[in-house]
Amino acid sequence: MGPLVLFVVATAWGVLEVHSSTDTWIGLAAGRQILQQTNWFDLQNTFPKKDTFSFTFHGTVWYNQNWLSHVYFWLLYDRLGPAFVIYGTWAVAAGMFLLVLLATRVRSGSWLAATFAAALVASASRDWLSARPATIQFFMFAALWLLLALLLTPGSAGRRRPWGPLEPAIDTETGRVVAGRWWPIYLLVPLFLVWGNAHGSFVFGYGLVALFCGCWFAMRALQVILGPPDPRRRHAPTFADRAPQWTAITDAQALGVAGAALTALLLTIWLGPYGLDNLTHPLKVAESEDFRQVSEWVTPFRSANFPPVQRFWIAFGIAAAAPLVAVALRVLDREAARPEDRPTIARREPLRLQVVLFDVASVGLGVFMALWARRFAPLLYILATPALTRWILLIARPVSAPARRNVQDLLIAGTWAAALLVGFLTYTRANEELVKPFPAGGHDLLDRVTVYQAVPHDAIRLLAENDLRANVLTDWTHAGPIMFYAPSSRVFMDGRAQQVYSVEHYRLFSWIQSFPESQSGVALAILERTGTDTVMVQRRPRNIPLRKALEQSRDWVQLYAFQDWTLFLRQGSEPLAQLSDRERSGTAWWPDFDESLVARGLVWALIPDPAARDQAVALFRQAASRDPTLGFLTYGRIITLLNVNQRQADAERFVRDEQERLRALKDQVDENTRRRLIQELQKWAATLSPAQDQQR
Repeated sequence: MGPLVLFVVATAWGVLEVHSSTDTWIGLAAGRQILQQTNWFDLQNTFPKKDTFSFTFHGTVWYNQNWLSHVYFWLLYDRLGPAFVIYGTWAVAAGMFLLVLLATRVRSGSWLAATFAAALVASASRDWLSARPATIQFFMFAALWLLLALLLTPGSAGRRRPWGPLEPAIDTETGRVVAGRWWPIYLLVPLFLVWGNAHGSFVFGYGLVALFCGCWFAMRALQVILGPPDPRRRHAPTFADRAPQWTAITDAQALGVAGAALTALLLTIWLGPYGLDNLTHPLKVAESEDFRQVSEWVTPFRSANFPPVQRFWIAFGIAAAAPLVAVALRVLDREAARPEDRPTIARREPLRLQVVLFDVASVGLGVFMALWARRFAPLLYILATPALTRWILLIARPVSAPARRNVQDLLIAGTWAAALLVGFLTYTRANEELVKPFPAGGHDLLDRVTVYQAVPHDAIRLLAENDLRANVLTDWTHAGPIMFYAPSSRVFMDGRAQQVYSVEHYRLFSWIQSFPESQSGVALAILERTGTDTVMVQRRPRNIPLRKALEQSRDWVQLYAFQDWTLFLRQGSEPLAQLSDRERSGTAWWPDFDESLVARGLVWALIPDPAARDQAVALFRQAASRDPTLGFLTYGRIITLLNVNQRQADAERFVRDEQERLRALKDQVDENTRRRLIQELQKWAATLSPAQDQQR
């Protein structure tokens, strides 16, 4: 039970990732659009292939190779509730771990070793399994690998050794496999049909099948060249004699695998919405060094924000050390154990060259992909675990029975200790990430797991509740929630970088987020040229030049500050006009903050009417009375607007009253802030001048 308990606990650890993934919201927005617009009996003509979520590439083709995963997420959200998007993701991730366990069991013949190995995979997979199509990608890889493992090990015609794999039936005269499974071949077609529409990585799946068939072909050709073993041969055995099993599948099975893959490929091209382009588009990332600067495409040798690679390198080290430990155990046992204690090996397992070649090639492929881009780390786990476990057990087979029992007991005891440790870490992390940050409740499971509280959700809700038709420039990781929650707005760029946007646009977006301050005029011109009328700027060093340029420009209004985000609207823009109309009609929605009074005042102040300016003054004064620190934002506007309305006496009276109020706020505001507020008030009082000057 120890390895089983460890596997269950490690599965919980592996699936409980908390990560701010913009792909989750892109998937929900796209899934909703697909189900609303598509007629499944006329997929080619009704499927939404053109982009409608951006304003910079509006109307261009969106190669949404993840569309079926998006439909899956939206159905969970729409039919069962937001939390089930996460439950569905957890189920897919846990299914991946289970498939790895089964594939390892098939290849190794040991439930104990397979369960222990799958628990290690689950422990190392955290940080890669978010609520996004990439998780479904790994599930598909694991399913394909299990089907291929079942073909490599046709146990229905063989027998199992205690520490060895299943042995297929072999014709000793010809050295050919005479029995094997066919049902895994039948499942390849539906697997690739789903995969071909659920994630763009399906091309790697076809590559894996090609590698499988290539290894078969190489061994089959070598078998034909060297010929079958000759039982009448009396001299020293040849290479052909020592290798009675060249291939693990029959010729008919090999043709069946190739035929199933080709059938699935043709059906995917024919039935899928993107046709042949579905095959060539994934190369866009591989060919572009710009797109490969996104952190998940960065090699694990370099530092990047996401995903962290500490657990990957730990797993990599364990995988590299495990065969060496098995060799050491075998050497030490040979030196310490007596000959009579060692098990008698009746005969060596036949050398299975196709299996050996495919194992080495697939493990090498997994290592290459994981080291090429960190996002493929789970792919290495899937490809390497069954083969590596099998190799370790084969190395350790000659170990004596007492030594094997000691190692087994030690491993089982270790699994209980590991289960306690992983269980404690799982509980602690889940409590810190999913419970403690929400003492008052609120935020459903979907919001908590995707760290939606870190998104400018109040600003996004302002766009959504007021149905603003805004062209929004914001951090690409937060454009996804705008696509889902504020469908009337469009974004400058989002996480679909390689699916929609060009490399040049990606470079432009990266530049405008962190340009030199001397280039402020160029940045503002780009915003105007692209039709950007709304900007959400995060308060961080990288965005200082953009924020300063917008603050100093008379063409932009700093409407609202949401914690560490600032919302700017272009003067005379459609969303600002919409907001003004809603404010005047009393239907505008604002967050329940004192700062909302300032934002409302700004909207009224932009209306060229004395009554509107008076309304703005009233809102500014109300904001300052609720939160004295808002005086830094309102004093200058109050005095200016009163002066423009030719109410200088009221402005002077406001200054006197506000000074008295500030002096009385000794217990509510710290002394330094209170003095600064008084200085701010006096600075603006000194600007009182004839109305025409203020108007100018």
